[in-house]
Amino acid sequence: MSRQIPLFLLKMLFLSFTVTTALLLLLAFLLYRLRWDSTLTEAGVYAVYFLSCFLPAFLAGKAMRSRRLLWGLAIGLLYFLLLLAASALMRTGLFAGIGRLLTVLGICAAAGALGGVLG
Repeated sequence: MSRQIPLFLLKMLFLSFTVTTALLLLLAFLLYRLRWDSTLTEAGVYAVYFLSCFLPAFLAGKAMRSRRLLWGLAIGLLYFLLLLAASALMRTGLFAGIGRLLTVLGICAAAGALGGVLG
């Protein structure tokens, strides 16, 4: 099983980014059609982060059956690290400050942990 763990984590991260892509497309459509203001836009992006960490962590919790909190937390933190790396590569200011960086870290970690526990 230990040799399958990295592959399993990669599958869950791939699922995370698939969910992210689908939800961001939906959010973009809603922004275009409903003309939301920046507060709703930011809340929508945070919801995308939450759901993108929660769903794979939930499935990982179901699959692993032991240490579900740690598996979920690991998925949430790996997702955050990949977001951070993508943000650094695009030079977008790393979530526009330390406050937003910590908020996104908290959302990803909490969603992953919650998904793992509930899975």
